[in-house]
Amino acid sequence: MGSLIKNELIKIFRKKSTYIVLIILALFVVLTNFIYKYMMSMINQGNYNTSDQYIEYAREQLNNINPESDRENYIQLKTDVDFYELMKQFDENSWQIYIINRDFQGYLFNINVYKYGTDADKEGITENPQEVYNRELNKLKNGDWKQYVQEEIVQIEEELSATKDQKQMVKNEKIAKELDNTIAMLETKLELTKMRIEKDIPYGQNFMNDAIEARIRSAGIDYNYNDKSLSYQEKRAKQEALEEYETSKYIIENRQDVKNYSSVRGVLLNMFDEYSIFLVIFVVMIAGGMVSSEMEKGTIKMLLVKPYKRWKILLAKYIVSLMMILFIFVVTMLMQILIGGIIFGFDSLSIPAVVYNFNTNSLETYNLFKYLGILALSKLPIYILLGTLAFAVSCIFGNTVLAIVLPIIGNIGGAIVSSLLTMHPIKQLAIFPTLNWDFSQFLFGKLPQYEFTNLGFATGVCICYWVIMVVAGWFAFNKKEIKNV
Repeated sequence: MGSLIKNELIKIFRKKSTYIVLIILALFVVLTNFIYKYMMSMINQGNYNTSDQYIEYAREQLNNINPESDRENYIQLKTDVDFYELMKQFDENSWQIYIINRDFQGYLFNINVYKYGTDADKEGITENPQEVYNRELNKLKNGDWKQYVQEEIVQIEEELSATKDQKQMVKNEKIAKELDNTIAMLETKLELTKMRIEKDIPYGQNFMNDAIEARIRSAGIDYNYNDKSLSYQEKRAKQEALEEYETSKYIIENRQDVKNYSSVRGVLLNMFDEYSIFLVIFVVMIAGGMVSSEMEKGTIKMLLVKPYKRWKILLAKYIVSLMMILFIFVVTMLMQILIGGIIFGFDSLSIPAVVYNFNTNSLETYNLFKYLGILALSKLPIYILLGTLAFAVSCIFGNTVLAIVLPIIGNIGGAIVSSLLTMHPIKQLAIFPTLNWDFSQFLFGKLPQYEFTNLGFATGVCICYWVIMVVAGWFAFNKKEIKNV
C-alpha cells in the first residue's frame, strides 16, 4: 500500500497541470491582497459625502441657478459645496472630519437657508446660524476633541436625569418599562462616552472609535435569541448582534483591532471564502484524473496486471486524493502568510482570533493558527465530498473532463440552490448536501444558516452521500475489464 501511495504522489507532482494551478493560485493571492490593501486605503481616504466630480457639477449649476426662482435646489447645492470645502481644510483621517460629518452639514444648511430662504423657511432657526457655525469652527480649530466629549456627557446626563424624573411620575407599567429601557440605554451610552476620555479614544477613523460607536448603537438591545416568539432569522440576527457587542467590548478593553480584515491576518481568516474556487479546482482536478487519466492513456492495464488487488489500487488513489486536500490547504495558507506578510507586514499575525461561544455564553480567544485549524476541519467535508464525487465519476465514466467539470458545476449550482433555500426554507429539502457540508456554520453553538439542520443531521447526510459515491466508484472500477479499458 505504501509503495502504491508513493507512486501516485510521484505521478501527481510530475504533472504540469499541478504546477499551473499552483502558479495561478499564487498570482490570485497576490491580487487578492492588493485588492484588500487598496480597499483599506480607500476607506482611510476620508468619509466625504460628495465627490470631486459632483462638486464640479454643483459649482457649474450654482452659476446657472437663480436662488430667487429655485431656492430649494440652490440651497442644497450651495450646502454641498460649502461642506466639501470645509472638509478639505482638515486632514482626511482627523477627528475633526468625524465631527464635520456628524454636525456641520446642518450648520451650513441653516446658513444658506438664512441667506437665501423665505421667512417661512427661517422659522425653525432660533439663533444666528453664522454665529453658531463660527463658534463650532473655532472649537474644531482649537484641536481639543475632549471638549466635544465633555459636552456630549453633559447632554446625556441631562437627558438621563429628565428620563428618570419622567419615570417617577408614570403609573402605566408598559410606559414605565419602556422608560426603564431608555434609562439603561442612556446609562450605557454615558459610561461609554466617559470611557473615551479614560482610555484616550478620540473621534475619527480608528478601530477604537468604531468599537465605541458599535457598543453605543447596540445599547439597550435585547439579546435573548432563545425567545420562542422570534422567527428563525430573527434569532440568528440576535446572535450576530450579541457577537458584535461582545467583540466591540473586547476591542475596547484590549486595544486590539480584531475586526481589521485589510491585513495578512484578515485575509487569512477569510481564506476559505476568498480562495474557495481554486481549492475546489485543485481538489477535483487531482481526484477527477486519478483513475480516468490512466484509462484514457491505457496505462491502467499495466497497473491492474501487477500483483495488487483492485481495492488496494483504488484505495491508494483515493487516499492520495484526500492527502491532496490537506496539501492544498497548507500551501494556500503558506502562500497567504508569505505574500500577505510582504504586502501588509506580519504584525497582525500576533492578534488572536476572537469568537463568541454560544454554548458557554462567553467570548473566547484562540491562537490564530489553532483557529485556522478548527476552521479547516469544519470546511473539510465540502472538499471531501467534491473530491469523492470527482473520483467516483472518474471511475464510472473514465472521462477526466467530465470528472472535473461535473463537481464544479454541482458546487456552483448547489450554492445557488442553497442560498434560495436559506431564504425560503423547505423542510423536505434539508437533505440537500450543500446545506449541510459546511460545518463551520455549527461552530461555537451558532444557529446554522438553514433552519432544518443541525450538526448530527448534517453529519448523517454527508456520510450517506459519501458512502453512495464510494460504493458506486468502487463497484464501477471493480467491474472494469482490462481488455476493454
